[in-house]
Amino acid sequence: MCTVVCEEAATCLPADVQGAVTVVGQTANAHLDAVKKAEAALLVALSQLAAERRALQDEQLSWVADVAAYREALARERAAFEEERNGMRHIRDQQRGAMLLDVGGTEYRTSRSTLTSVPGSMLEAMFSGRNDDLLEQDSQGRTFVDRDGAIFRHILNFLRDRSAREDLAGLSEKELRGVQREARYFGLEEAMFPPAPPSVAVGPSSLLVAGGYGGNCHHDSTEFLDLATMALVPGPQLSSRRNGFAAAPLDERRLLTVGGNDGTRGLETTEVLDLEDMVFRPGPELGTPRFGCATVQLDAGRLLVAGGSDGSCRLDTTEVLDLSTMTFSPGPRMCMRRNGCALARMDKTRFIVVGGFDGKHRLDTSEILDTKTMSFAAGPRMGTCRSHCAAVMLDEGRLLVTGGYDGVSWLSSSEILDVEKMRFSPGPPLLTPRWCLSAALLGMDRVLVAGGNDGTSGLDSTEILSLKSMSFSPGPLLSVQRDGCTALSW
Repeated sequence: MCTVVCEEAATCLPADVQGAVTVVGQTANAHLDAVKKAEAALLVALSQLAAERRALQDEQLSWVADVAAYREALARERAAFEEERNGMRHIRDQQRGAMLLDVGGTEYRTSRSTLTSVPGSMLEAMFSGRNDDLLEQDSQGRTFVDRDGAIFRHILNFLRDRSAREDLAGLSEKELRGVQREARYFGLEEAMFPPAPPSVAVGPSSLLVAGGYGGNCHHDSTEFLDLATMALVPGPQLSSRRNGFAAAPLDERRLLTVGGNDGTRGLETTEVLDLEDMVFRPGPELGTPRFGCATVQLDAGRLLVAGGSDGSCRLDTTEVLDLSTMTFSPGPRMCMRRNGCALARMDKTRFIVVGGFDGKHRLDTSEILDTKTMSFAAGPRMGTCRSHCAAVMLDEGRLLVTGGYDGVSWLSSSEILDVEKMRFSPGPPLLTPRWCLSAALLGMDRVLVAGGNDGTSGLDSTEILSLKSMSFSPGPLLSVQRDGCTALSW
């Protein structure tokens, strides 16, 4: 209406004024059109800015994840570097204090630290520095020892490297008697020829702790728990050094160890322990190296191995061992990648996988495998993210998940899953924070938690959970630190 009035009013004006009014109107309309176009362009620009902002936020999240992964990789490299440095320091310390010996006319060059490496031996007393004033040296600085020079090389090799004890098995009976005689003279007989370990009755509720990392080496040793004395005694030796591996019974007379890391690479190998002769022998090979995996027997004919890391990525794959053919084949795929997860049987057909690390995050999730369908489905969430934790069924209705690492702290907390309600609730705390630990049931009323790492060093301690009081108390000490060991009862 305003436009019409203006136009009508304009007709009453002189021609030159009317022309000016028309020009002004056209100019105003042109400006209005320009403003509308500017508004439209601004909306497009704002939309583009919002999209770019979302892209930047996504990129930032990706950077944060990449930085976290880089930091974790850097921490691993730093730990490997420190391990290498410690090894070099050990070599340096061994090489300090060169000693020249003349043993029965045979000259040897070694170090003071080697000669004194067995406390209480004669050589330790001679060369500890306490009795240097009593040692006579010739003009070339050699200390004379009036014993068999040829046999002494076996003594010296043992002092340099304890594994040289295995080489003695290749000697003749006469040579072996000679070495034992010299070892007795030098106070080394017990170290070089240790008595056979006490026999342990292997049967129901027997328990074995195997492998792990001790701060400067990966272990191939094992220990049995003597239930009568609650003391740990030496067990059979693994064929390979193993850390971060899994184990499960195959049947009444055989146990299987699976995967792990030997200090140089992830392992696809397995070993079978024959409980009759107590000897580990090579078992079937996995399809993939697996460090930080978990395993459980599904039924009388099958065993499941789940997750872990192959050295380049975390795994969501599983493998199933056919006990009749002793061969592995691919199993069902998990819902997510899980390194350092725990695996346990809930009932006859259901098995639960808990926690782990997917490469970016520590996990509070779980998955349920139903052997009727051989497929995984999401399970209940834990109250805390946990990688490299331990899990064990306490009874038919309760699962204990304990220890681990949440990405910030090494955990002493535990959680208990009510299998009927499928809900986690807080459990009793450990006495010491532990990750890379292992746990196994002792009889019907106790759980043994063994080894692991408290965030500063590997642990040689154990803890025992009483199912009556639902509290932990100190258990027997392991013979060595066992970070990433496996405990197995049967």
